[in-house]
Amino acid sequence: MKKILYAIISVILILLVLTACGEGENSQTTTIENTTTTTQTTTQPKKELYVAFQKGEFVEKLNLDDVEFVKAEDFTDYRSEFAKYSLDIYYNALDDMSRLAYNILEYAFDNCYTNIIFDERVTNSYYLPKVLNGFARDSALIEQNILIYTQSDYQNIGQGMDRSNYIHVYIESFSEDSYSKKMKAVEKAESIISNMSSELTDLEKAKYFYKYLGKNVTYGRYDNIMEANYLYDALCNGKTQCDGFANAYSMLCNMAGVPCFERVTIGNEEEGHTWNTVCIDGKWYNVDVTGARSAVTKNFPVWLTFGFSDELQPSTGSVYGLPKCPDNLYEIDCNLENVNASNITQTLKDAFNKTTKKYIIIRVDGEIDEKNDPIFAAARYVNNVKGAYFYKLGTVYTPIYMYVVYK
Repeated sequence: MKKILYAIISVILILLVLTACGEGENSQTTTIENTTTTTQTTTQPKKELYVAFQKGEFVEKLNLDDVEFVKAEDFTDYRSEFAKYSLDIYYNALDDMSRLAYNILEYAFDNCYTNIIFDERVTNSYYLPKVLNGFARDSALIEQNILIYTQSDYQNIGQGMDRSNYIHVYIESFSEDSYSKKMKAVEKAESIISNMSSELTDLEKAKYFYKYLGKNVTYGRYDNIMEANYLYDALCNGKTQCDGFANAYSMLCNMAGVPCFERVTIGNEEEGHTWNTVCIDGKWYNVDVTGARSAVTKNFPVWLTFGFSDELQPSTGSVYGLPKCPDNLYEIDCNLENVNASNITQTLKDAFNKTTKKYIIIRVDGEIDEKNDPIFAAARYVNNVKGAYFYKLGTVYTPIYMYVVYK
């Protein structure tokens, strides 16, 4: 009996030993597999990104052998000294790589480099328009509409760099002559502010600059848009188009400590419009200085293009997440949906009866025959009315006519 028990115990011990050996082999195999996997995982070396600069005229195909490339990462923390006159509204909406491209553009402007050659891994034809437009709208010193960039098949393999495609950007307004004019415009802006009372509130400053530009700058289109120097033309020459009004207003407000930035809308055939958004007492309002001249010089009782909402003139720029302007600084007294109605005169009379103001503001959505204006015609039959005027807001596709009828 004892021999049988010893035999059974021996078999059990043998089985236990074999099982332990099997587990050890499996554990060893797992360890080897994990070690092998870890060994095969390697970190690829970071590829350097490059950019190059050159002064002078636009050349369709630059000779890259004559261009010195530098590391794009060197501009990661670069910001222009003129960034202090900007809110960075558009800059802050960009991703990190696009901000790097933006910084490189600032460096090119500060040093009068008209040609910038980007490694396409920094920016390309998809991202570049957003960077260029953001830079032009952030900075009052930079012109919109006159930027040239070309998708290029440049490939550089002669300077110890990785083989890569490059995109060539040419900005004529970065030239030394253009830069000199811009500096004169900055000096002019400083002079305007020095003559302004230091006791003004932000609202009073915003109105002061609106009135100044309305009196001293006239509207005029350019025969050659490539010759435009918007800020200089507005402040030093006294004549520009909407971009110049917006650049000048943005520069003056930000220089005086009133937060302001530019915004645009694109119409048909790329015909657009530029104006400003300004922060007054913690709230954002739109200001379109292009429409200031008549309101200011003719002493109209209210400025329709000062302090209006996004609803009255929506902008193109949702990709940047711009601040909202939900309210108007003025009150709209009545809305007319049908300008051909026979009771317009009575509507105007009723609006005057409901207010203590010497004027009423009327909103009309849709197109109006300006040569046979029904609001002007109806206003003649309202007692003691001295005059009326309008300003066209909205968009090309959905115009909004804003009228003021005053006594």
